[in-house]
Amino acid sequence: DEILGPFATVAVEDVATKFINRLEDGIAPRAYLSEEESDEEKAEITTSDLEEFIATQSIATITTIGPANFQKIGKSGRPLVVGIVDFKDESQVNEAKAELTKYVTSDGPADIVDKYYFGMMDGVRWKKFLEQFRVHQIPQYIVLDVPTKNFYQNETYTKLEDFLEAVHDRSIPRENAKALKRGGFLGKIEGIFIDNLPYSLLVALLLVFAFVYMLVPPSEGLEPSMDDNIHEDLLFEEEVRKNSQAQAPAAQDASPAQEAESKKDK
Repeated sequence: DEILGPFATVAVEDVATKFINRLEDGIAPRAYLSEEESDEEKAEITTSDLEEFIATQSIATITTIGPANFQKIGKSGRPLVVGIVDFKDESQVNEAKAELTKYVTSDGPADIVDKYYFGMMDGVRWKKFLEQFRVHQIPQYIVLDVPTKNFYQNETYTKLEDFLEAVHDRSIPRENAKALKRGGFLGKIEGIFIDNLPYSLLVALLLVFAFVYMLVPPSEGLEPSMDDNIHEDLLFEEEVRKNSQAQAPAAQDASPAQEAESKKDK
C-alpha cells in the first residue's frame, strides 16, 4: 500500500508474485498479469511481451493533443479519437473528458477501444489546422489516422458512442485531407485510390503491366522460327537441283560442236 498509494485496489500479498500494473491518476490500474492469469505458464514475463505492454500503455488514457505531441501520438500505431472542444470553456472540456474516459474505461467495447488512442484538442486555438478535417464547429468528435490523413467526421453525432458506432458501420464515410486539399478530378481519384488500398494498388500494377505488354511487340515474326528456317532450306535445295538439271542438257548439246571444231583445227 505504501508503494501503490492512491492507486492500490488490492493488497500486495493477495496478488501474484510477478505482476506489473500501469498506474495513472484517476484511472484504475491496468495489469499486465492479473490474479486470474497468475498460473505458472502465464506468469512467465518475456521481454518482447513486456515491451509491447509498455509501448501500448505509454500514452495517457485521455491525452491533451497539441503541436508538441501530435506527431508522436499520431504515429504510435493507432488512429486517434479526438474530442474537439474550446479549452477556455471549462464545462465543455470536463464534459468531453468525462465522456471519453467513461467510454475507454467501462462503456466502450474492447475491440473498438483497443484500436485507438483517445484525446482532446483545442478547437479554437487550432481552428485553421482542423479545417482540413472539415471541423467548422465545436464541440465534436473526429477519428484521424495521422500518417495517411484519413479521417471520419460528422458533427451531427454529439455522443461519442454513437459517433464511433457510425464510423465502424460506415454510416460516416472515410475521407482524406490530402485529396480534399487537391480537389477536382485528380483529388477524387486519389481519394478513391486511398480508400481502396491495397486492392487499388494491385489494380494499378496490373494496368501498368498490361500497358507495357501492349507496347512491346511479340517475339513471333521478329526472328524466323525453326519451321521457317527448315522451309527456307528446302526451297534453296530445290532451286539448286533445278539449276543443276537445266545446266546438264546445255553441256551435252555443246559437246558435238566442240568435237567438230577440234577436228577442223587439227
